Amino acid sequence: METVNRLVSAWFIRIYSLQLVFVLLALLGVLRYLARKRETLSERRFVCLSVLAGLLGVLLVGAAFRTPIVAWLLDLPAGAMVYRSLNWIKAIIALAAAALSVHEAKRIAERKPLRECWSKGAALALAVMSLAAYFSFGDVGYSDFYHRHEFFHYYLGSKYPRELGYKRLYLCTAVAQTELGQGNEVRARKMMDLVVDRIIPARTALDHPEECRSWFTPERWASFKSDIGFFRRSSNLEYWNGMQTDHGYNPRPSGRRSGISGPRCMLRAFPI
Repeated sequence: METVNRLVSAWFIRIYSLQLVFVLLALLGVLRYLARKRETLSERRFVCLSVLAGLLGVLLVGAAFRTPIVAWLLDLPAGAMVYRSLNWIKAIIALAAAALSVHEAKRIAERKPLRECWSKGAALALAVMSLAAYFSFGDVGYSDFYHRHEFFHYYLGSKYPRELGYKRLYLCTAVAQTELGQGNEVRARKMMDLVVDRIIPARTALDHPEECRSWFTPERWASFKSDIGFFRRSSNLEYWNGMQTDHGYNPRPSGRRSGISGPRCMLRAFPI
């Protein structure tokens, strides 16, 4: 019991905010009003309030997980959706829709049909929740709607195939970032050594920077550094560091996959 209490306390501390409380109270207020006035409200008003309840439900879930869009709307610190929880929420929405459908069919069979506005209101509220669940309640995954990790590999790998070959993507990134004045970041992080497929300190790339630069013309090196600057500015530090420990862009020159996963393209005759 003590363990359960501790877990519940930790969960409550993690999700609690005044904004969450206000949204919850507003949702309960709307639901209570709908329950009390269910027989007298006009169809249009009942449906509109049901949609409002769905929207408040979306804000409630988003506030609990502090998804980026909802966090921005409610002035909360940004967090992220837990995808196991998201799957449970989707299942609950689906089960609720199924249960309401069965209940409505039962009432019709008993010749005691529900008011049409109840069916419309419930369906639209669940539709709002379903649409929000599809977009993870405001956690779209990538700001500006593109996947920086994939784009980093595919863009640089296809733009500089001769210079980077198979093994120099992370090596040259470390050298370029150091020349951009971010050497402290490079010395503090790790990177994938694509020669031996092992994570090593990124500072080793600075021991012999000529192993990278000798493959570039001055113009191409300046362009590469500019691209590295763009990708670094578009990513937070933790995400950026993770990008440097993947398995490169194109497959191994031998074509052997060796169980490695990560950004890939078709095998080309690039120098290594």
